[in-house]
Amino acid sequence: MPFVSTLIQPPSSPSGNQPVLLSSGHIPKIPLFSGEDPVPRNAITFYEWRHEVRCLMQDSTYISSQVLQAIRNSLRGTARKLVSLGDSASVDLIFQKLDVNFAEPARKGITMKEFFNASQKLEETVTSFGCRLEAILEQAFEGGHLPRSAKNELMCERLWSGLHSEALKSSTRHKLDSSQQYDQLLKDIRQVEKELKLSNPPKTRAHSNVQIQQQYAKTTQRFRVKIQLSGFRDSIQCGPAV
Repeated sequence: MPFVSTLIQPPSSPSGNQPVLLSSGHIPKIPLFSGEDPVPRNAITFYEWRHEVRCLMQDSTYISSQVLQAIRNSLRGTARKLVSLGDSASVDLIFQKLDVNFAEPARKGITMKEFFNASQKLEETVTSFGCRLEAILEQAFEGGHLPRSAKNELMCERLWSGLHSEALKSSTRHKLDSSQQYDQLLKDIRQVEKELKLSNPPKTRAHSNVQIQQQYAKTTQRFRVKIQLSGFRDSIQCGPAV
């Protein structure tokens, strides 16, 4: 169900034309986090999850009770058991509990090595890859190992360098050179990614099966011809029966 907001005129507004945005009660969705190691395929790491929640908390569209319910809905397994703190548990209390159990002490060498070695996975979109990079870099910021002013340059360079598609990298190299902001670079790369997918649609399973069948038919035919030629040569060498 899409989010729907309502604009009303507050009775106390002196001008009578200042709209107030009210929440519809819709609960936003956050990717799952369980605290399990290795991370399940349908879940994300703690740092990625925490980044998602913080972004949601900065969205004025939602009130605290909606964010709190979204957090509860996103937790599974061990993480879910840890936050069974009663109905009065706040977002800050849940964060504190999960930080104690799942946050690792930020170590500059390890964190930055992970950041610079990160690359886009085969089935990962550019957007997801960018979110993963931001989550890694956030650890370095929280540990005081890097100033936040370095984020833009680091994210631009690593996002482009870590792309797995050479065609995408080649088509967006000039974007990296000309872009001054990470958000704009991400937007430009996503656009090119979409265009490349439209111009090179993935082959369907049915199409692949047809290709396999055609190749099998060609191979079989060549094999039959080879056998026939071999039999013909043998008959010539043996000559007519006496």
